Order: sequence, then structure tokens, then C-alpha cells
Amino acid sequence: MRDFGLVVLVLAYCGLRWGELAGLRVGDVDVQRGRLEVRHTYIEVNGYLEASTPKDYEERSIPVPRFVLDLLAEAIASRSDDEQLFQGQRWGSGLA
Repeated sequence: MRDFGLVVLVLAYCGLRWGELAGLRVGDVDVQRGRLEVRHTYIEVNGYLEASTPKDYEERSIPVPRFVLDLLAEAIASRSDDEQLFQGQRWGSGLA
């Protein structure tokens, strides 16, 4: 069983849509400012997820509570900025 705790915390405390969460990349976590930059999203088309732009084509910046930010900072340590932050069977391999 995979640990979905960080996924649940980000969804609960940051108010992201599922597709926005799926579209987050490591570089979208701004640890210095304590924010998530929503620049990408995934949408379902005919049962498959496809990369897209955020709803209404508007990128947004989401504040992240310190305790969630600390967990995210730990999760992204030594990872490339262009990697998916969270990965799953439908948009990557395994869930980080």
C-alpha cells in the first residue's frame, strides 16, 4: 500500500483540484515563498489523462501551511525541477 498522506494534506490544505495536483512539478513548489505555483493541470479525455492548462487558462499561486511545506520540501530534496511532484499510474510511475 502506498502512502497517500502528503497527497491528502496538499489537497485538503491547499484547495487544489485533482487535475492541478496531478500537474504539479517539483519546480512548482516555492519553498522560500511558501507557495505552490499552479501552471499545469491534467484533464480526462475519453478515459485518459491529458496535460492541459489550468481552468480558464489562469495560473495561480497557492499558499501552503508551514507543516505541509516542510513535508513537501523533504519530498522534493534532490529531485529535478521538471519531475512530476506526485506520480500515479495514470500520469507517471508510482506515487511519491
